[in-house]
Amino acid sequence: MGKISYVMFSMVALAVLTFASCRAGQTGGELGQLLDRNSITMRFFVNETARPLDGELFINSQYLGNTTNGTIRVSKKLMVPGTLTLSGVDAIPPKAECAIGRIPICAGGDYKFYFEFSTSDIRFDTIGFQVPVADYDNAVFDASKLDARQVEREIFSLANEERAKQGIGPLRLNEKIAGVARAYSEVLPVEGFHHTDTQGNDVKKRLSGQGVIFIAANENLFLSSSMQDEAGLARLAIDGWLESPGHRATLLDRDNIYSDSGVGVHCEKKECYAVMNFANMLQEQKVFLSRRWITFHYLNNPGYGFAQESIPVKFELSSSAPVNVYVVSSYDSYRKFTDSNGEELPGMITAFKGVSSISRVFNAESGSGVVIEAATSDASVEFSLDFS
Repeated sequence: MGKISYVMFSMVALAVLTFASCRAGQTGGELGQLLDRNSITMRFFVNETARPLDGELFINSQYLGNTTNGTIRVSKKLMVPGTLTLSGVDAIPPKAECAIGRIPICAGGDYKFYFEFSTSDIRFDTIGFQVPVADYDNAVFDASKLDARQVEREIFSLANEERAKQGIGPLRLNEKIAGVARAYSEVLPVEGFHHTDTQGNDVKKRLSGQGVIFIAANENLFLSSSMQDEAGLARLAIDGWLESPGHRATLLDRDNIYSDSGVGVHCEKKECYAVMNFANMLQEQKVFLSRRWITFHYLNNPGYGFAQESIPVKFELSSSAPVNVYVVSSYDSYRKFTDSNGEELPGMITAFKGVSSISRVFNAESGSGVVIEAATSDASVEFSLDFS
């Protein structure tokens, strides 16, 4: 911080002395009066707002005292050339300053500012030290004071807004996935900004490790070290992903691979980490069946390698005409059913005959599935498997 000091020689004569800038990004100096006194009054304040800066003052690590309303008076015997350090103890500004709409300085923390004090400065009776408002805002900004849950909600909402702009359906918010994303956002500052943690777990392993059932999964990560409020941080994350081809493809998902998502945000010091996990937890099918035709679909496909042998799955069906639906233990049951022309159905668990709609949750063992039969007439059938 540089200082501009005015030196008074007499009541009628005024001369100006300009001291060179001493520290990058800092400006300073107010009015210094050359008087034969034994102490120096120093004032510390934010330049553009005149906000006083209170805290502990040191010269070359020697404690000088605390400023009050930004002011301190120090004996000249204690002053030597070197670096003045002001460590703030209460950097949170009043609400009136928060309302000015700059950056979120209301989420403030402690600050530390440095000023050069030269031999010639000891001559003055009063010296002012100014801090540019931009430097002040940056110093007091404490990302940990942001509402991380609000940022998560904002990111998820903006993601679906961007999908809607492209004619893509919305993602479903999944709290289990959000929990996994949130836990990993807390790990990133410690283990590093990577998709794989130090145990070698990627997003798929982290999800399955928490009992999340999915067919496909992906992950977007974001790190911000800029001063933003909750809405600004969310917008920054979304824009960052949209500008990156790989992240954009996952976020917009034009192939409708992912059905569910969850966001986790962790902020500390001056950094915020955002994790958005995506998962395919919903299968939707449409099929036309001519009379007496049948089709088979897994409820728990062994090829997906689900960690659990038995999983809950919600099965919903809607048909243009009545159909028979058989829940069977394996694909072999379906094959034997076709070989016997529909006369035998070994391994049948339950049956729904002559129905046009079904909405049931099954505890599906690995390999189990449903056989759908258009028994009496042609039928257009829509059905879904929901693992959420």
